[in-house]
Amino acid sequence: MAVVNMPITTHMSLKIQTGVNISGFPVYKTVSYNSIKPDAADADIYAVGAGLASLQSNPVAGINRTNVNSLVNQ
Repeated sequence: MAVVNMPITTHMSLKIQTGVNISGFPVYKTVSYNSIKPDAADADIYAVGAGLASLQSNPVAGINRTNVNSLVNQ
């Protein structure tokens, strides 16, 4: 019995610093972009994220990729 990893979808998210709290620690907001093709290259997703980051009025602290997979027992 082999378990196969089947890609379903990919999500990209931007972690945006929206300000600071009373203690002076940064406050973040996450903006997600769903339904990205799972076979998209990391460099391409980063390039799109960087382009979207340049349009933000607040600083972007990170560009993240999340893959959603299904494990199938064959």
